[in-house]
Amino acid sequence: MGIDSGTTSGKSAPAQPVGADAAARLLALIGEFAAEVHPQQASQPTLHSSFERELGFDSLARVELMQRVGNAFDVELPPEALSEADNAADLLPLLGQAAGVTVEAPAAIDLAAARSAPLPDQAQTLLEVLEWQAAHQPDQVHIVLHDDRHGEHPLRYRDLLEAAREVAAGLAGHGLLPRQTVALMLPTGTDYLASFFGVML
Repeated sequence: MGIDSGTTSGKSAPAQPVGADAAARLLALIGEFAAEVHPQQASQPTLHSSFERELGFDSLARVELMQRVGNAFDVELPPEALSEADNAADLLPLLGQAAGVTVEAPAAIDLAAARSAPLPDQAQTLLEVLEWQAAHQPDQVHIVLHDDRHGEHPLRYRDLLEAAREVAAGLAGHGLLPRQTVALMLPTGTDYLASFFGVML
């Protein structure tokens, strides 16, 4: 991140369109998230669209949104953002815009060079797809996760399946039976993905 000092040789530094860029990125992120939460409702959020009243984000959705915003802008949002920020305009100052901080997008990881393999045409479920991928290209990256403390973390098919099997064994050890309900309440990350597939296993 770069910080504008505000003056150079006694003259004011020229205004930079960082705030506009950050606002556009933030609105795009919120719009994508709104489409996930309420796919049946078409919404074009503005800077002042209320997360709760207009976009219909409940408390769990707001937790997920704050985490996505923090990851996307590589900042750690304060705890009060969850309860006090009700629209994009409330979030912008927390992303460094009030202090003139340039917000840069996380570096993209090029996976184009990853080894390709035939598609799992015979797979009928997500679990079968994962098992097929782990058997045919175990070292292929399934997803790249971003952690504020550790940076970008690629998760391979083999690692995901092994983690899911550990979760499944733990659930079975605690007496979980087939077709029983399991509630997952985790942020997007390795633990959530391993738990998701572990429940299906």
